[in-house]
Amino acid sequence: MSTVALALQLFLATMTHPGHISMAEAEYVNGKLEVALQVNWQDLDSALTQSKVTLRQWLTENFLVRDSSGKVAELHLLGSEAEIFHTWIYFEIKLEKPISNYTLQNSLFLELPHGRQVNTVQLRTGKRLRTLHFTRNQPRSQL
Repeated sequence: MSTVALALQLFLATMTHPGHISMAEAEYVNGKLEVALQVNWQDLDSALTQSKVTLRQWLTENFLVRDSSGKVAELHLLGSEAEIFHTWIYFEIKLEKPISNYTLQNSLFLELPHGRQVNTVQLRTGKRLRTLHFTRNQPRSQL
């Protein structure tokens, strides 16, 4: 295959993507939920452009940790890192109560018309590792 054909194939592969997922690694440490979130950069750019909000605003609207009384824990954006196909977003959420008192709502990209978005969070609390899945029909999970 020629270099031009290969370059064209790679370019076209970045224009659309068949998978609609986000992946997050979250660890509960010293009263904080530390999160590394990986999203497709095209989906992120589209979401921010359509909603006309900053990255921090978009996260606080779509990655919500609530206590049993419904109070939303504050999210602190630490930074982001762009890669070829994905963007990593780093943030933490301070929890004032034990983690079992909280619910996570992960509605990232669930408004997209294709309806096939799946958001996954691998949650580590001490030695315990759980995988949580979020979809349009189930955007919340007990932590």
